[in-house]
Amino acid sequence: MKQRRDIKHFRDLDVYRLAFDLLQLIKGIFMRRKHFPVIVEQDDDGIFIVTCPVFKGCHSYGHTIDEAMENIKEAIGACLDEDITEFDGYTQFVGVRDVEIAV
Repeated sequence: MKQRRDIKHFRDLDVYRLAFDLLQLIKGIFMRRKHFPVIVEQDDDGIFIVTCPVFKGCHSYGHTIDEAMENIKEAIGACLDEDITEFDGYTQFVGVRDVEIAV
């Protein structure tokens, strides 16, 4: 009889674990998402350098644009985790302009 009670206890734990995993999945699906501006440049060696101007010192790089974009996502996440108090939620990216000057 004791063995049957232990099996039921493990089944209950499995149900709770499944419910927790399902809640985490739903949370991830409906999580609020935010867009951040990113500036992409390429150096003389062909490396892509990316910067998120919303955060001071938020830079990364990659050998391809896709790699650089994945890396800057991680950097932005770290900036958000590190110091949310400095994040200005009202910053809005306007655009990039080209300026011509005589040299």
